[in-house]
Amino acid sequence: MTTFLTFATHAFDRVWKISWSAAVLVALVLLAQKLLGRWLTPRLRQTFSLLIFIRLLLPEVPSSPLSLENLSAPWFSPKASASVMAEPRRAGEQTSPPRRAANTTHPPLGNAREHASFASPPRLDPAAPRFSALQWSSLTWAGGCLCLVGLAGWRYWRWHGLISRGRSITEPRLLGLLEEARATMGVRQPVQLIALARLYSPAVFGLRRVCLLLPESVAAQLSGREMRLVFLHEMAHIRRHDLTLNLLLMAVQFLHWFNPLVWLATHRIRADGELVCDDMVMKKLVAAEHPFYGQVLLRLISEFSAETPAVPGAIHVVSSKQEIKRRLIMIKNHRSSGFGAGLVTALAVAALVCATYTRAQEVAVGASKASFELSSAGPEDRAAAASQLGRDMIGAWVLIGEPGQTGKAPASGGRYKFFTGSHWCITQADPDNHVVIFNHGGEYWFDGNEYVEVLEYANPSSLSDL
Repeated sequence: MTTFLTFATHAFDRVWKISWSAAVLVALVLLAQKLLGRWLTPRLRQTFSLLIFIRLLLPEVPSSPLSLENLSAPWFSPKASASVMAEPRRAGEQTSPPRRAANTTHPPLGNAREHASFASPPRLDPAAPRFSALQWSSLTWAGGCLCLVGLAGWRYWRWHGLISRGRSITEPRLLGLLEEARATMGVRQPVQLIALARLYSPAVFGLRRVCLLLPESVAAQLSGREMRLVFLHEMAHIRRHDLTLNLLLMAVQFLHWFNPLVWLATHRIRADGELVCDDMVMKKLVAAEHPFYGQVLLRLISEFSAETPAVPGAIHVVSSKQEIKRRLIMIKNHRSSGFGAGLVTALAVAALVCATYTRAQEVAVGASKASFELSSAGPEDRAAAASQLGRDMIGAWVLIGEPGQTGKAPASGGRYKFFTGSHWCITQADPDNHVVIFNHGGEYWFDGNEYVEVLEYANPSSLSDL
């Protein structure tokens, strides 16, 4: 259980950060699509949408002064600079357990030994919750992911069984139209044609063994000319590898199930993909056939039943009436992208990448300075005083109390801060189960009469407390 909890906590911390960084990108992409409006062709519109998808797949991004995170990055102030410190522990020395500070005066670090006074340590409440809020959130997130994966897996295998029992279509007319559509769209892999009764829209399904699913009613009622356009649209999905993309989008939705903006973004990516496929079909048609293609889509959404659920993992020709409306508008206003629209899109994409595919600079996020009352004499004397203070700091210190709150100490005892000659670390373990609650640290140095501390790493519990 401890191993799973640790994994879930670290995974949730990573997913949480990626999710809300991508949420900012979702808002910016929607704004860019709104501002550019009709300038955007389907391909240019989906280029913006795919920026969100790629960002959700990136576990790490480089730091940059252009990152939007610089505008909201917290100016970390390590609690060591505002807390009372006890005597440093030296190797082989006897030390007392962490004790609570009895005063609220926070002296400079160099005078901590003279001003610190102590009271008896607080006792832990045995009824206190064992898990922190972050750990409960991590378990809830992991449980939601498992439930969604289980539900999707059950639906997939249920439909997989139905498809495996479906009727394989062997009519020469339909097979000839399918082969013609494959050749027109440049699809090399074989596609099996299967008729199903419990299906409301033609769809493609499968990764290794691709099937084109046709409702029995559609196969019987559509003319050869109409069926050709349906096949061209589905072959466009296969040519673009949208089945693989759809599977990855499902995985992203499951990982970020708590973020409604991610669900909105994945919906927009799928909808924009339909527009791109329509665009690919119309480029294979003469201009006089464009209105007829729109009529085929209207017939599919209006004449055939949409009561049965969609096949999980499949890509259907038609979905909602609202999406059909967007597609018909695009068909009516179909045009090729101009140089100006392409240039503006490229510049906008570059700006979004610089701003959202990066994180705040290390110094801006993790740097904090605490002034020390060193000698105001010459530079050599100040350097000597800083050097001596640096040597005095080396060791293990017990952090006690809360800034500005008399007599209040952490519920599970004090924290320990370790100094070497160049690095520092703060750690605290739960005395009941010995699980590390806080652990963060980094590098420090003296800059004249100032102590400079940089946060370089932190576990999730530390980040929520900083």
